[in-house]
Amino acid sequence: MSDTLDELNELREARLHEIKGHKGHIESLQGEVGRLEGEVRGLDMAIEICNREMKGSSAAPALKPAPQTGGKYADKKLTEAMMDILQSAGLSPGLNMGQIEDILIKNGYKTNAKSLYSSIYTIARRLARQGTIREVRMGDARVYTKK
Repeated sequence: MSDTLDELNELREARLHEIKGHKGHIESLQGEVGRLEGEVRGLDMAIEICNREMKGSSAAPALKPAPQTGGKYADKKLTEAMMDILQSAGLSPGLNMGQIEDILIKNGYKTNAKSLYSSIYTIARRLARQGTIREVRMGDARVYTKK
């Protein structure tokens, strides 16, 4: 009976190790997806500029998407909006900076900051240090989850 229990415990530990490895891989992939989504947004803007130039538009092309009117985060401070996002969507394995940024923008968040991504990063790190949210780090990727 003791041998059976040892085997079951070993098997359990092996599966937990396997799960941890898969979660780390998922987090790395989420970071890569966020990076690629940012590149696609940049390419979309470049395509829009080229299309305008080909059509002979005299209007100056917008370098940023037009801000949305209204939306869930239109009138919220960044920290408050991020906390709301992590409470509703920040389940394991968590959200990376690009995903948080996308959710903010899609839900009408307005900013005058030069880099919304940098602001998100700074606030996420501060909240994690305070213990308000959880930071999970695998290699170079960081994702954040609700506490």
